[in-house]
Amino acid sequence: MTALSREQAAHFEELIDAYEQQREDAQTGLKDTLADLREALAAKIDKAEIAAEVAGLRGAVKRLRMERNNPEKAAKVGEKQDLADQYYFLLQSHPVESTARAHSAQRASQPDFDRQTGEILAPISLANECGSRSWFSPSTTSNTRRLNG
Repeated sequence: MTALSREQAAHFEELIDAYEQQREDAQTGLKDTLADLREALAAKIDKAEIAAEVAGLRGAVKRLRMERNNPEKAAKVGEKQDLADQYYFLLQSHPVESTARAHSAQRASQPDFDRQTGEILAPISLANECGSRSWFSPSTTSNTRRLNG
């Protein structure tokens, strides 16, 4: 024995079937609309840029729908995105690893010199230009030549 009567089951079957058909129709409509959008974009931009344009437009539609249907949620999402953007720009402008690398590169680009005489020493190879100085030792005169004399 079922929990629903034949009439109740038939009623729900009819509703479910109608909603399933609406969903199929909506999916077909969306697919056709996106194909039309891609076709319209193909006439104006390179093929490689189309996916980004479609994604951007879909993102804007999603955001507008959220603002329309649930303004409170949209505001919270906007606040989180603003905070994420602030952290992004903070980290982009002062990345710790990049700062350390920049200081290291600056030190590496400075010419080596003899601390006693003050003469500038340069490697024979292009080690400074290549950024590789691990083999170079200022105390090893065979690797250097005196620039000032």
